[in-house]
Amino acid sequence: MFLHELKIQYATQEKPRGISEAFIIADKFLNGSPACLILDDNLFFGNELLSMLSEVKNQKSGATVFAYHVNNPRSFGVVEFDKNKTAISIEEKPKKPRSNFAIPGLYFYDNSVVSIAKSIKPSARGELEISSINEHYLNEGILSVTVLDRGTAWLDTGTV
Repeated sequence: MFLHELKIQYATQEKPRGISEAFIIADKFLNGSPACLILDDNLFFGNELLSMLSEVKNQKSGATVFAYHVNNPRSFGVVEFDKNKTAISIEEKPKKPRSNFAIPGLYFYDNSVVSIAKSIKPSARGELEISSINEHYLNEGILSVTVLDRGTAWLDTGTV
């Protein structure tokens, strides 16, 4: 699969108000469409990655987070999921992780993500947290998990 045409539009986040503000800023670009968010300090590589992304992007409703097996889950947001790959819990840098699956900075959301982002309250840090959006979908029972296979590399360049 090759991209024949790529059109890029962007807007700037003027102050650090949290990752979820990206959806509010992008509202005019999304125009009611589903959204994919990739954190800028994450790199992904893998032979099956494009087919996995293509499958997820065709999802009609709900949200999908990706999961990557790590040895040090206490350093990441962690997702626990059932045999159907439905998220059961999400924890941010847990002391006692419920799984060894980190959530890398790659997310797919249906077209309700903008209204959800507009409805969440700032955290104690004063930011609109991406975990608040994910928790909304989790609480609705429509947060799916796609496990990145062993042939996929994830590099979080924000982590030493």
